[in-house]
Amino acid sequence: MPRRLVLFGTCFIALNESALAHDVGFAEHVLQPLTALHSLLALLAVGLLNGQQRKPIRERGIAVMLGLGLTLGLVTTVFVTSLRDQPSFPLVLAALAGGLAALALPLPAPANSLLVLALGAALGANLSSETTDWVDRAQTLVGAFVGSGATLLGLGALANQPAKEWWQIGVRVVGSWIFASAIMVLVLNAHGRL
Repeated sequence: MPRRLVLFGTCFIALNESALAHDVGFAEHVLQPLTALHSLLALLAVGLLNGQQRKPIRERGIAVMLGLGLTLGLVTTVFVTSLRDQPSFPLVLAALAGGLAALALPLPAPANSLLVLALGAALGANLSSETTDWVDRAQTLVGAFVGSGATLLGLGALANQPAKEWWQIGVRVVGSWIFASAIMVLVLNAHGRL
């Protein structure tokens, strides 16, 4: 229980600070996906949704799909600069996964894997790096992979408590809050107020 509180406390303290890739070093790379609201909402939603499933994606599956997605997202933004820094991608994913978590809908394993792949791509497209050097981008990618992967695994374990019915209701409530928050932030972004 104390580890869970530390994880959530760290995430919510860091919400108001957007990370830049090279300011602090590897620790900043690890925290980068956790310090932007749009990325954090998507991570929370997909992690909780994965934990709700009867057969959640395990460590290897998350590592493969998340790693592929992060790489795809980062490489795409290198060559297509107009896709860089698009907070709407992870917010749409957060709304979708948050809504599914609120409804507690079981997903087929391929759909769950595709959500983790889409999460990686959305996070990878929003990674920032201060240089255009491939070594720096690789360090950014590895750091984001470590931070995002640890968060997804922790949230999956947190949400997967089948013996406690009240806990599952709480996870559904959190999913509905994520859904509502993502929709509100999308609307504010569309009107240029955020």
